[in-house]
Amino acid sequence: MGDEKKRPVMTKFIQGKTNFVSRGTSVIKMTKDGKSEYYELPIRSIGIVELMDELKRKAPTPPSKTIKVTKNHDLVKEYGFDPGDVVIAFDVTDEAFQKEWEEYHNDYTWKLLLCALDVEWEDENGNPITDDNKKIEVLKNSGITGLQQTQILNDVARLTSDMTGSVENLLRRPLG
Repeated sequence: MGDEKKRPVMTKFIQGKTNFVSRGTSVIKMTKDGKSEYYELPIRSIGIVELMDELKRKAPTPPSKTIKVTKNHDLVKEYGFDPGDVVIAFDVTDEAFQKEWEEYHNDYTWKLLLCALDVEWEDENGNPITDDNKKIEVLKNSGITGLQQTQILNDVARLTSDMTGSVENLLRRPLG
């Protein structure tokens, strides 16, 4: 797992000196006038887990509904309920919930990207942008694709992990 050469052993944490922040770059491909160009975007790992925890607490919950279990219902096979049992179950098919979930998921993705990108943000006049909603607007207007978003988040995950898979489990679905 990882680089097998001799590694230093960390035996103490020193306030202000021990630092687990990982930084790197994500290479993003863009095509202009039929010509491929590659850009390196600075990325960082700091704050991602804390942001994910915060955002998960804000996840919408589907409404519940009462279901009378029938003989061939999945609840009989999966959970051992008997036909005729009445159960209260989440209704993930509810259209309002699905719309709310999609909005939540999109917001989650944009906020993870903001946290991951280790860049300065400026408006067209060179003024710093500090508002996250404005930064998201700038990103959306830049034309960034779902595949580029996935690339960035995969690269952030690789900063602190020897993982060879992708970040799709983090997001629960591919972005592209």
